[in-house]
Amino acid sequence: MNRLETMVRRVGRKLEELQRAKLWKMPNDLRITSSGEAVYGEKGPADFYGHTSSGRAIFIECKDIKATSLALGSRGIKPHQWIALAELHRAGGIGLVVWARGEMVTVLDVDMIKSLTRGRKSISWKAIPGKWKHPLTQPGIIALLEQHSV
Repeated sequence: MNRLETMVRRVGRKLEELQRAKLWKMPNDLRITSSGEAVYGEKGPADFYGHTSSGRAIFIECKDIKATSLALGSRGIKPHQWIALAELHRAGGIGLVVWARGEMVTVLDVDMIKSLTRGRKSISWKAIPGKWKHPLTQPGIIALLEQHSV
């Protein structure tokens, strides 16, 4: 688990304490072959899953990427992750990407990602409005999640 996932796990505990949401780390699908070797099975939809206190489902995908843009594809938000976030969004849930860049963080929902990419294959850090960027701290992530009704 990387520093961002560790921070989101702590944020999840705080949200549970505040009775606003419950988050769990999505386990890796590991399978044992007939020869006893452990191999990865199906890819999970996101790093964290859970629900708000009002019952809305949540997926959170964490990206700790220092680059000036976050790709939609193999180097950033992978296709299976994007599909899962978008499907959850269409079903009324909350699909989020938490992107840490250095000591700053942003939280993007499906509609924001669509708006920021506008057909491009990446999200530019510069294109994200300042109100959606906070210090990479527990209070910073909580403040951003609040803006997404979590």
